[in-house]
Amino acid sequence: MFIRLVQFNLGPRNGAAAKELADVYMPKITAQHGCQSVVMIMDDEAGDYGLVIHWESEADATAAAAVIGPEMMPAIAAKATAEASVRLYEVYNPNA
Repeated sequence: MFIRLVQFNLGPRNGAAAKELADVYMPKITAQHGCQSVVMIMDDEAGDYGLVIHWESEADATAAAAVIGPEMMPAIAAKATAEASVRLYEVYNPNA
């Protein structure tokens, strides 16, 4: 399993704008092959937001990024105070 973490800052108390982005892109992400779940994380006071996306495999995460990224990343950049951070992490779970 892999997790893609997309972190961005929209400035303090811009949760409504973050939720608008999430409402557009979370269904598109969820529709991609291998997506197990997606949630948005928020620190509204600091203006820090993120998407945490669980993928079945690295190949699924990479394929989805090629489809979603070209649309989503410019939309985030248009509202963000700085460049978004996008990282892919492998998940270790000894109980899985």
